[in-house]
Amino acid sequence: SGRIRRLVGLVEAAPDRRWTAGSLARELNVSESLLFRLCRSQCGRSPGELIAEIRFRYASELLLRTGEKLDGIAERTGYSSAFAFSKAFRKFAGVSPKEFRRREKTDRAAL
Repeated sequence: SGRIRRLVGLVEAAPDRRWTAGSLARELNVSESLLFRLCRSQCGRSPGELIAEIRFRYASELLLRTGEKLDGIAERTGYSSAFAFSKAFRKFAGVSPKEFRRREKTDRAAL
């Protein structure tokens, strides 16, 4: 839907912002409960899960395309520290950011 596209656009434009369901609902001019229903019905996720997914896609790109340190990537994706970012990234990807970067670069070099 248009609202979900707007939500994705907002988070992609400012992945470092401390987005919450409330702040997104206000930006989209909908209630939090409607935002939750839209996200669940159209994406199968909560607003928080959708925000995290968008941030992790961006973080993954930064890990692969830059040599930026984890604290810089953490800051650019809305985390308070490299530790908080690493912990969340591991939960999402199943590996640490450092391991993700190493594996992906090794896999790409093999192609």
